Amino acid sequence: MDTFANVPQELERACLARVPYEFHGYIRAVCKRWKGIVKSVEFFQERKRIGRLEHRICVLEIYEYGQVTLYNPMHNSKKKLPSCIPHGSTQLPRCGWNCISVNQKLVLMGGYLDLKPTKTINVYDFCSSKWRNGAEMPTATADFACGASPEGMIYVAGGGVDHDESMDAALYDVNQDKWEVLPRMNRWPGLWCAGAFLDNKFFVIGFNNSELFDLRKRKWTILETHWNGGGVKTVTVSTSLYMFKGENVTEYDCKENVVRNVEPLCYRFRAWWVTLCGERIFIYGFDLVSRRTRLLLFDPKAIPQEMLSACEGNEGLQYLGLVVSVQL
Repeated sequence: MDTFANVPQELERACLARVPYEFHGYIRAVCKRWKGIVKSVEFFQERKRIGRLEHRICVLEIYEYGQVTLYNPMHNSKKKLPSCIPHGSTQLPRCGWNCISVNQKLVLMGGYLDLKPTKTINVYDFCSSKWRNGAEMPTATADFACGASPEGMIYVAGGGVDHDESMDAALYDVNQDKWEVLPRMNRWPGLWCAGAFLDNKFFVIGFNNSELFDLRKRKWTILETHWNGGGVKTVTVSTSLYMFKGENVTEYDCKENVVRNVEPLCYRFRAWWVTLCGERIFIYGFDLVSRRTRLLLFDPKAIPQEMLSACEGNEGLQYLGLVVSVQL
């Protein structure tokens, strides 16, 4: 590496930032200096600046000992990451938890452990390839809504607390590892509520109540009753918010302020989780024909939808967790 001793680090970083993500492991193994560059925040920012960030999908499998699979939708391939079992623990919350990705980090929050909600936060850093414990949530909760703002802040609201109703809300700064308590919701949204960001507002959609939180005004507003629909999975595309439940699909057009039904998924598929990877919607769910968990590429303008094989699960009905999109 003496050849590069006099090369400015900015130039090294600019060159290395153009290397595809799949080869970053080899770069880190070359020398300590390159390892430090690849693991730095500046390296991620440089890849973002020059348009070299790549999209991946994480499939978290609850019943496979906290196994995390990183899926490449461009090549229909996958690889396994370290288990997300919390440090000092032998088990993972089996249900009611949530996961989201911001700033090259995967954040696993809350859920039921031994039938009780937890405050546990576990963070996977793609730069260091390691899990760490995060600051505990202000309130132990499960089945709550979750979303990430354009600035990379994580917002949570609603859910259940020891089988009781929760209207609490908070935001988490993963870089600072700090929580901030927000104003409470007006009403309890119910269990299995969903969260999403659209037009700089945090939407919480539930069985009993749906509200939006205006980040600028720091105020909750109750939405009309036709929004209510707990158990939905949400994803934001441009000015539209798509909501999936079973095989049914609904779209909220923010620009026109209308809610409309979209052509449903194929009759044999049931959506469990949904994520946006680049500009494409991926749905993780159950194929009633093959009796396997599958990944579906969803295009509201294309019928039928495309089934992908790389994330196909084992035969038999089983709940394998959720999917989230990451930029690397």
